[in-house]
Amino acid sequence: MKILVSLIAFAISCFFSSSEYSDLTFLDKRIYHMGKIASYDTTFLKTIRFTNNSTEDLEILKVYKSCSCTDVKLSSKCLKPNEVGYVEITVNPLNSIGLQEITVHLIANTEINDHVIRILFEVE
Repeated sequence: MKILVSLIAFAISCFFSSSEYSDLTFLDKRIYHMGKIASYDTTFLKTIRFTNNSTEDLEILKVYKSCSCTDVKLSSKCLKPNEVGYVEITVNPLNSIGLQEITVHLIANTEINDHVIRILFEVE
């Protein structure tokens, strides 16, 4: 009986405890249409700024990209409250044809942890 009471008390304390999350806010758009790109163009770069709008440190835990033709660089994996960071996305569309969509996922210590950036372009 004591174990059951202890488990119930623990469950209630977990339910009502406040977990602090960081808040990643993009300062630039997260969806870009770059238009038509010539097939002989080698690369293009897009820089997207974001900020930490919380009282907790923001940590980028992982970065996923949808294509090996994409290189992703972060200004920092950790931002203090109110700091601004950026992600540089370089795309090499060589050997592509037609409408293309590149996605970059920033996984962070935020309540909704997956932050997606989309870049669309058409290779002629």
